Amino acid sequence: MRKLVLLILFMACGGANAAGLSADALEPVSLSVKDVEKLNKQNELILPTFNQLDLAQRSKFALYELANHEVITNTYVFKADGKLEYLGSKLAASGQKILFQQDYTSYKNVDVNGKRKKVGILLRLEAELVTKKADLNLNGIFAIGAAASSGSASGRLRLKVYGLSGEAISLAIPAPSDISEQSLLNAFTAIATIKSKIYEDNVFVIPQDIPELPFELGRNQS
Repeated sequence: MRKLVLLILFMACGGANAAGLSADALEPVSLSVKDVEKLNKQNELILPTFNQLDLAQRSKFALYELANHEVITNTYVFKADGKLEYLGSKLAASGQKILFQQDYTSYKNVDVNGKRKKVGILLRLEAELVTKKADLNLNGIFAIGAAASSGSASGRLRLKVYGLSGEAISLAIPAPSDISEQSLLNAFTAIATIKSKIYEDNVFVIPQDIPELPFELGRNQS
């Protein structure tokens, strides 16, 4: 079985501003009918014998095209109006609501009306928590786990999977749980399991529209 090799890119926020961004804007969505038709036409040109009714074949070809891989980590703080902005410091104040996301993405770039878009699959480890102490170090998922274990913060941890279908994937996803060292271990084990099953015949790839993160917006519009 071939292994999906992830090129890990650690990308800093670089002073980008996420003010005014809603949490929903970070979620991938299914491709529109028009985008699906466009991708299918592109696939037919590349692989003339491609059978559109063969789900397994279509899935393997879609996976073959996802040649770009990233791991991106971002930490946001909820403002009073419910919108998000980047946590500007590694230290959080008491009573802040924090959203942490670590994304494992495999994607291809497509052109839609002159604008570059990412379509592909996404595994997202997400923690949503409320701090109970001031000057709390939230620099990374393990720091968040340590803060939760010490009682300095509390919240929930969940794993989200976009663009993959099949019983093997559904069974590998752990139920949402309180943040703890054990729940982190379970989440990382699940991610490794899902990545190992991507090429199995009973796992199907249904590429999703991957949203641009705030620091990418200005870059792609320039």
